[in-house]
Amino acid sequence: EIPSERAAISYKLATIWERQLSNPRKAVHLYERALENNPSIWCLWSLAQIYEQLGMSRELCSVLEQMASGVTDRRAAAEIQLKIGRIKHVVSLGDPIPHLRHALDLDSGERFAQRAIERTLRETGRRSELAEVLGQRIELTTDPREKACLLTELAEILVKQGDLVAAESDFREALEHAKSHLPAFAGLRRLLEEQQRYRELAELTEEEASAMESNRGMADALFRAATLWQDQVGDVPRALPLYGKVHKIYPGHGEAYQRLHSIMTSEQDWAGLASLIRGQISTAQDPLVTSNMFIELGQLYLQRLSQHRKGEACFRRALDLEPDNIVSLTTLGDMYYTNPRRWSAALK
Repeated sequence: EIPSERAAISYKLATIWERQLSNPRKAVHLYERALENNPSIWCLWSLAQIYEQLGMSRELCSVLEQMASGVTDRRAAAEIQLKIGRIKHVVSLGDPIPHLRHALDLDSGERFAQRAIERTLRETGRRSELAEVLGQRIELTTDPREKACLLTELAEILVKQGDLVAAESDFREALEHAKSHLPAFAGLRRLLEEQQRYRELAELTEEEASAMESNRGMADALFRAATLWQDQVGDVPRALPLYGKVHKIYPGHGEAYQRLHSIMTSEQDWAGLASLIRGQISTAQDPLVTSNMFIELGQLYLQRLSQHRKGEACFRRALDLEPDNIVSLTTLGDMYYTNPRRWSAALK
């Protein structure tokens, strides 16, 4: 008849069913009866464990909320609120954010709660609240890289909300804190491109190239900058040295080579074109491609630079690689035929 005694007996029976007889479902009802008669922390804790074991999420949240109301240790209370928030988020039992915020209020150093709030707001698409949370973290953090990451994420939210001016400001501030933060470069590039601010975009892409760790990444960024200067801004003199840098950093960059070739040809920079082709020959792997480049270089020496000996040497190198190449054979034959002293070479 005494509630505390009934609770003690029910609790003892429950532990037997749970631990000795391995029947947690039978134990649940006994723990619940014990809790009705004496809502002790031990009974709540045992019930919470068995609810979790059986996957009874709604009941588990209810018990955890009772536990949180009776806990005096702020850190322990924060952990309980965090657990409630996680459960509600995973099984969709309501809004987990109030519990996560409560955990953060109880323990401001609870980074798991902070991360859980941000993750939940991201996954549920609550961009305005997420922007507010990120803004608070930006003010508190002292780590430059973390600040850059937060500013970049905030800028992306502002872009989706249509506040492009504020977004651009945050992207640029992120780069002030971390000059090699590529996501900020990417976001700002996209923003400038959508607004067709090509001159600023080209300048930014040049800056981005310096943040690349690999030669290929740097070459690709410089190539993008060069094409912007040439195609969108119309400033070929600004583009030309960038193409040259690409070719120097990564000689196998075929598009940069073609662009340089086209510009030098249109400007009749034959000496520069000869130097470009020589550099490309040194990187070529295919014998037929190399042979064709030697032929092109040889024709350039003969027709544009009047350097016949160098031209002849190029055609001979082409024949070494492709002995039956008709262009090399006929060109050398014509060169020898015009010089009576070399007729025997022409016949050969």
